[in-house]
Amino acid sequence: MASNARQIASFPPPTFRACKVTSNQTFSNATYTKITFNQEDWDIGGYYASDTYTPLVQGYYQVNVSLSLTSGNDHDGGLVAIYHNGSMTRFNRLYRAGLTNDDFYLTTFKFNGMVYMDGVDDTLEVYYYSYSEDSGDCTIGADSRATYFEAFLVSRSG
Repeated sequence: MASNARQIASFPPPTFRACKVTSNQTFSNATYTKITFNQEDWDIGGYYASDTYTPLVQGYYQVNVSLSLTSGNDHDGGLVAIYHNGSMTRFNRLYRAGLTNDDFYLTTFKFNGMVYMDGVDDTLEVYYYSYSEDSGDCTIGADSRATYFEAFLVSRSG
């Protein structure tokens, strides 16, 4: 038993960080859109691909997301969502009802939370939903400091 525990402890815990660096992403108002990240800063375990995280180690993962809203049209809110196995499981929303001709230009939306992953086929993805008073398109900016998706294993279980 002690040998097995040492063997498990010797593997680095899964973690990754991806960010958007080369191009902004524009999408329609009032639509859930999967966010793409075009640079991996690290991917210990090799479980991040095609903007989806599928760690093959069971446990509880801390997930951090930051999206920089860079569109210059009238946006009165937004919602950053974590999709777990293809369905929204957690979100953070910022919405100001009644805003007129004002917007959240240069605002950063964040999500931080804990998600249980089964270590077999559970997936995590990031989506964004924009609220615009004039139905304008939304743009998520390319900035590695403000637009990123990362997760790390906090506690193994099983």
